[in-house]
Amino acid sequence: MCAKNLPGASNKEVLDKILNPSGEPYWKLKGKGGCEDIFFLSTLDKIPQYISTMYAQATAFKYPTAEIGIYIQPQHHGVSNHCEFSLPFNPKDIKETAKMKELSAKASEALIGQGAYFSRPYGMWANMVYNRDAQGTIALRKIKKIFDPNNVMNPGKLCF
Repeated sequence: MCAKNLPGASNKEVLDKILNPSGEPYWKLKGKGGCEDIFFLSTLDKIPQYISTMYAQATAFKYPTAEIGIYIQPQHHGVSNHCEFSLPFNPKDIKETAKMKELSAKASEALIGQGAYFSRPYGMWANMVYNRDAQGTIALRKIKKIFDPNNVMNPGKLCF
């Protein structure tokens, strides 16, 4: 049996707590209200070159490099690393938002061109990743057709 609501709380109150678990804004949004993240996997030896690339792209877009957050997390006993660049921006400023989307796309293209591995290719990264791996894309299509012949599971969410 499934409960339709929680005793002592309305559905609206439960939903509000799920969507807003803290009274504090998410730390990445405190500075300017928005944050664009670019994240990928790499080996530690390549990360300095990726940082240089990110700074060069930011400079080309007149984005202050001092505002770029850099997060590196070793994974798999240090064999690979999660690398993430966080770029705060004001989402209420239409020009700044458009500039941030363009900077994010150009920087992502430059990083993937240098070998950054985008292990979660969704959104703009999907085309960047899948267009570089025709055989992998063909295999994914075949597998999806086997498990989802009617295309009802996340249609349009894989790479096609």
